[in-house]
Amino acid sequence: DPIPLLQVMRPEPCGVCGSRIRFGKAALKCRLCQLLLHPKCQEQCPSICMPRPRHQAWPHQGVIADFAPSTPPLVPALVAQCVTEVETRGLTETGLYRVPGSEQLVREWKQRLLRAGGVLPAIGTVADIHVVCGVLKDFLRG
Repeated sequence: DPIPLLQVMRPEPCGVCGSRIRFGKAALKCRLCQLLLHPKCQEQCPSICMPRPRHQAWPHQGVIADFAPSTPPLVPALVAQCVTEVETRGLTETGLYRVPGSEQLVREWKQRLLRAGGVLPAIGTVADIHVVCGVLKDFLRG
């Protein structure tokens, strides 16, 4: 549920494409999840909006419920973003969840997503869909 255009006061990455939104440029910001994006990226914005988790400090580890918001849908943002990406790019892949992605990239992206807090970096920039699946599997494993 993005609000009307606002001007960016400090450069921040777009939550959809990952490229920087420069100072003074117009951007959209979701009231619920605080996702910041270019106006041109609104079409590619994930359909499921994830409110922030129920605690002030974003966890870096713990059970899945620690990452879930307190309002529906009760799905962690990391899970929703990975699933949306898999639905968008990976449904034609053979062995989608069986073929492992690069272990180093899976670890790196999982840490990046866990450290990001409420606003996740755009996982759509990951070239290999198997890495996205690996991040999802690793997160669900705990």
